[in-house]
Amino acid sequence: MTTSKAAGLVRKAGDPQRATFLELFFDLVFVLALAQLSRGLAEDLGWSGAFRTLVLLGAMWWVWSSTAWLTDRTDPHRPVIQALVIATMVGSLVMAAAVPEAFGDTGLIFAGAYVAIQLGRGLVLVAVLRGHELQR
Repeated sequence: MTTSKAAGLVRKAGDPQRATFLELFFDLVFVLALAQLSRGLAEDLGWSGAFRTLVLLGAMWWVWSSTAWLTDRTDPHRPVIQALVIATMVGSLVMAAAVPEAFGDTGLIFAGAYVAIQLGRGLVLVAVLRGHELQR
């Protein structure tokens, strides 16, 4: 059984799957993050640098892919979904800024932004998708 509020957030089967300007702007943040990661890898080409880059890339990729899933399954024109994407974008920008010293001075900033993004998105989605099958 679905509530009308939650059902209004979910895309219908025949809805067009076009990216919004907000989604494209969100992707630009990840272009910056990838540039930061590649710069860090270029400065430390050893195995430890590769491992650090892989760990940070995994965290960044998880944030990007879960947000892409969110906008694929829900209507990105709804204000609550747009607010989630904007909040995730700001958190991702903080993560990208913390990448150069993520295993040093800015490690807690990177990790805090990551945790805030994941927990915040999860809590908001549980609340707005109450009663819908996507809540699981």
